[in-house]
Amino acid sequence: MTVLNLRLLGLGVLKFCLAVISISDLVRGAQNCEDPNPAPESIGFDTLPYNFTLAAANASLANAADLTGAPLVLGAGGATGGVMIYVTSTYSSFPYNQYPTLGLVNRALRAFDDWGNWCVNATTIRSGERLVWSRSVMYPNPEDNSRVYSVIQTPSNPYPVLAAHNVSTLWSLCPFPGPRAQTQLVFNVSAVRHPPDSDYLPFDPDLCYHVMLHIIPAGFSS
Repeated sequence: MTVLNLRLLGLGVLKFCLAVISISDLVRGAQNCEDPNPAPESIGFDTLPYNFTLAAANASLANAADLTGAPLVLGAGGATGGVMIYVTSTYSSFPYNQYPTLGLVNRALRAFDDWGNWCVNATTIRSGERLVWSRSVMYPNPEDNSRVYSVIQTPSNPYPVLAAHNVSTLWSLCPFPGPRAQTQLVFNVSAVRHPPDSDYLPFDPDLCYHVMLHIIPAGFSS
């Protein structure tokens, strides 16, 4: 084989090797490439470093995520055995606010009075039940059995939202009839028997509407 042929053969082998290297680099580059538009991810919090209030935004509205929502307060729920009971109601249906700020600590919800005293705790909530709070000095460690709450932040919502059992999409506001009727917060209203046959939940599920519970830092005004 002539020297010229050897040179041509060597040049061909070199071009082939360079082509293989280029293809390998492209494959590695494709494997290491990050999606410039990754799917939105939710971030959960078991504790918040600030106090807040709750506001319910009607989830059936197209711009619900951008609305602050109707303010919620601790409404009158009665008393039994030395324990004061509160329900979570709209301010428009119960225009008083004895406990103006809330807190989340280790998945437990707390309520504070005007002087910042912590004296009320949310109870454990289950499907078909209201978000109920209790106040008592008779029972120690009231939070131990109520650590089911968290806060979730998603890129699509400017406000963090409250979750129970790690679910933030099952809250509803339901009108409760009576002489002092209140519109109250219920979790997973679809679990309520229809028509309701319990005096504990005397409301019509058909009158409820789905809401998102926005976390509004205390002192914030929209």
